[in-house]
Amino acid sequence: MDDLAGYLAQTAEALALLLPERAAERVERYVELLTVANTHQNLVGDTCLEAVRQHLADALLIAVALRQPGEPSRVADLGSGAGLPGLVLAIVMPTWQVTLIEALQRRAAFLLETARRLKLSNVTIEPARAEEAGRNEEHRGQYDRVTARRVAELRVLLEYGCPLLAPGGYSVYPKGAGLENELAAAAGVPAMLGAGEPSLTAVPAPPDWPATERSFVVLPQLAPCPERYPRRPGMPAKRPLRGAGA
Repeated sequence: MDDLAGYLAQTAEALALLLPERAAERVERYVELLTVANTHQNLVGDTCLEAVRQHLADALLIAVALRQPGEPSRVADLGSGAGLPGLVLAIVMPTWQVTLIEALQRRAAFLLETARRLKLSNVTIEPARAEEAGRNEEHRGQYDRVTARRVAELRVLLEYGCPLLAPGGYSVYPKGAGLENELAAAAGVPAMLGAGEPSLTAVPAPPDWPATERSFVVLPQLAPCPERYPRRPGMPAKRPLRGAGA
């Protein structure tokens, strides 16, 4: 695509991210594979140049947010879809071990094949629902960071993500319009899941981003998530948790 490598480098520079060797080449190859697969699998809504650039910039903004505070070593991306941001995170942060949790089999298969073609040794694909991953000993309590992009409201995300986090880890979720309502609805829920109170952090956006910054909800995981969470598949979204006094 038209100078995608140049755009990636320019955006990374604006965010003070140092791209590893071959990152731009791998991202370009990933976009090529995604564009071809999307024509018959409908993995993402749009792969025009403008949409792809916005997706990539957003992935880099998430990478910056995941580094605050500290540098993670194991990251879980919930509902990774076609790999945005998960595959891009793995490409631009090769020291991170990134697990892509994706329940839809055709998307999980695309992620697996793309990671193989790009020779990304730091990527693991978990073809399961988030609730199932949270009950799996290989994943429960194993991560420094959990993130998700456009998956669910905050209460639901917390029940998905907190069981995956080790104490001392962080949930980091990008959010946009409606954030105040989500925070109000989630009052008391973090404590039920072993997490601390949410805080907001903003990452200054690159020049052509539609807003001047990207907002993130950040919550520390203070203790192991209680064993009763997550509830069975479908329940977190069907009946979101309600905090004390709700």
